[in-house]
Order: sequence, then structure tokens, then C-alpha cells
Amino acid sequence: MQTMKIGPFLLNMQIVLYLLFGIAALLAVRLYLKKDPDRGAVFSSLENAFLIWILVWKGSVLVFDPLSVIRYPMSLLYFTAGEKGIWLAWAAAGGYMWARIARRKHSFQAAAPAMAAGLLAGWTVYSVLQAWLQPEQLLPYVLQAALAGALLLSLVGGRLSPVNKSLLSRGLWLSLGQTAILFTVTVREPVLLSFSKEQLLLLLAAAGILIMMRKPDEDR
Repeated sequence: MQTMKIGPFLLNMQIVLYLLFGIAALLAVRLYLKKDPDRGAVFSSLENAFLIWILVWKGSVLVFDPLSVIRYPMSLLYFTAGEKGIWLAWAAAGGYMWARIARRKHSFQAAAPAMAAGLLAGWTVYSVLQAWLQPEQLLPYVLQAALAGALLLSLVGGRLSPVNKSLLSRGLWLSLGQTAILFTVTVREPVLLSFSKEQLLLLLAAAGILIMMRKPDEDR
């Protein structure tokens, strides 16, 4: 857990990083949807999705380690369920957005690129801050920030492209780029042919995107 001591208080920097990620993401979404007639509904949904993400992530320790919370209730302020909690938070926020789109509160065409812009902006800010907090991992975080920032600029600059094609192509570049960047991480656990578990998952995602891109537009 990354912490910073400010006077008598011990600040959980992971919470700060995720809050700044969310703020950057929401600002990017607001700017991206500036001229979109559906902007009010989309922004409100994404705002709620971020709040759900934070609450589920922080409360995930109740799901995966309830005994520790019973013994020490203050652990809710300082601890989470780690990677499992992050996945649970993404599932909850993603499920909420899927339900909103399914109930036609707003269109996929408006929500999907706005979500992508927000995630890329948040990832850029998060990577820059991690580069500052972890100078021993400066190179991978700087490369991550550069990749996410470049994809964000390309997404904003290519708004006239078909939504499906635009998002899939950027998802492919993100998967392949992040796979390459992970080779610069100093501490890695190779699983197969020098690739780590995270890299293999990214390559699997890239393969899935390629399959989707090869399908005729009418099939998607």
C-alpha cells in the first residue's frame, strides 16, 4: 500500500490516485461531450459509475475478508481487497453502465467513445503520478502515459470515424502497446515464452479485437 505521512495523518496514496484518475476521466468526458445533445444523461451515468467503482473498491474488503473488518472496523479506511477488489469494482461499474444503455437511458454511440476518452485521460494522469511516486519504475509509467495520451488525442481527433471501428482500433493499439511496455518493468514473473500473465491476457484481448475487426460491419 502506497502511503504518505502528512503531520499526524497517514494518507493512503492509492485512494488519492484513483480519485485523481476519476476526476481526470470525468473532466475529459465533459469536454468530449461538450456539443453532444445526449451529454447530460451520459455524464450523469458515468459520474454514478465512478462513485460505484470507488464504493465497491473500498468496500470490497467486506466481501473478501469480512472478519478483518469485524475485528478492526477502521480497516475499511485503510485497506481494500487488492486486485480482487479492483476487478469487483470494474464489474459493478461496467454492469451499471450496461444496464443504463440496455434501458435506453442513452445510446451506445454516445456513451462508448465518451467512456473511452475518460478512461484514457484517467490512465494518463494515473501513470504520470505513478512515475513521480515510483521513480524506480519511471520508464514503464512514462511510456504508459505517452501511449494513453496519444490514443486519447487520436480518439478526439477522429470523432467522425465509425464508433465501432474507432474504438476497436484503439483498443488493439492499447493492448499491443501495453504488452510491449510491460517488458520494461524491472520485476516480472514470466509464465510462457518470457510473457507474464498480464501480457498473455493483453495478447488474448488483442486477438479478440482482431477477430471482431475482421467481421463485416453488419455482423457487429
